[in-house]
Amino acid sequence: MKVKLSRDDIVLGKPIPWNLYSEKGTLLFKKGIVINNSASLGKLLHMDLYHDYVDKSESTQNPGIEKAIPGMALDRMAVIKSSENKIDPFDQINKIADSIKIKFDTLATGKPLKLHAIMHLAEEVRLLYDTHPDESLAAVHLSYDHEYSCLQPLYCAILSEMIAKDLGFPLQTRRSLVAAALTANVGMYEYYNQLTNQNSALNEYQKKMIHSHPEKSCDILKKSGLHDSLWLTIIEQHHERPDGSGYPRGLKDGQIRPEAILVSMVDFYLSLIMPRAYRDPILSREALQRIYKTASEDDKTIISTFIRQLGIYPPGTFVKLSNNEVAIVTRRSHENAIHPKVVSIGKVKGSENFNPMVRNIMGSGIRIEDAYLFDIRQPLDLQQIWSLQ
Repeated sequence: MKVKLSRDDIVLGKPIPWNLYSEKGTLLFKKGIVINNSASLGKLLHMDLYHDYVDKSESTQNPGIEKAIPGMALDRMAVIKSSENKIDPFDQINKIADSIKIKFDTLATGKPLKLHAIMHLAEEVRLLYDTHPDESLAAVHLSYDHEYSCLQPLYCAILSEMIAKDLGFPLQTRRSLVAAALTANVGMYEYYNQLTNQNSALNEYQKKMIHSHPEKSCDILKKSGLHDSLWLTIIEQHHERPDGSGYPRGLKDGQIRPEAILVSMVDFYLSLIMPRAYRDPILSREALQRIYKTASEDDKTIISTFIRQLGIYPPGTFVKLSNNEVAIVTRRSHENAIHPKVVSIGKVKGSENFNPMVRNIMGSGIRIEDAYLFDIRQPLDLQQIWSLQ
């Protein structure tokens, strides 16, 4: 199987470990070529190249994860086939959200989680981002058709994989990280939607429940048979703060694992951009600014990576164009952050029918004036919009 080459696959100054092919399968570059600067990187990415999916850094099995889950054996080919380029990534995201609900709903019955199924979902999320990064990010910023309790862990896992891969975290670490992002809040899963839709202040019971949920999440996973120490530690620490104001243990900077800090940042980001009953969502750039201001100096590498990967206008962002049209950002630009690829979906004011069309921000004289929160009156066909690229 071949997967599309993405920015995350390339480290400047280091050899690319795969042969690179055209979409039709023609070999264009042999493995070992080195990209030394952003200009060359941009040109390479614009060629829409593909490479064989091979885990070069580790074996296709993950000893750490699999030994930590009794009876666990990742069906790698089944996961890879479910994330191939031919699928509709938005449909796949909906299916994963449905699976999360089905698996987490079992908690209400008192039954343990099926860890092999959770790990399979984590691998699906990782590979979905690897093969369809912009579509995955678009869903994070645009698609809220499912319950918050299902979407939040899914989107937390997607963004965690994005940041960790760019930071160069090993594959085994990323597997534990993504699984932890999916399950960090299972300790309050049954209350999540209620809290999201609640307009009143939290009562004392709810505050206690929120402060204890990292430990409760770990208890649920341990009782389900999990022994992966990194997975558990990330969950235990994902609400700790460098200044010691976090919970449940009040750890300080230097005591908190970077993977937990990463999940904490993503969790905070999603709480700001996703709709809540008691407040409106805010734009991605405003959310990132808030996180940056509160981050410690030691954590600036993580938040800087977060900002660089999302860009000024992340996929799924609505923007107003200088020709008075509303457009959706569909793909990031690795050459120029202010010139992403966009598809226009209508006029800023007007109800006439409008066929989505690609707008060339760089060469047509049309520019992005600003991002804004757009009230969608009718459902959008995301697959159609992204197919225009």
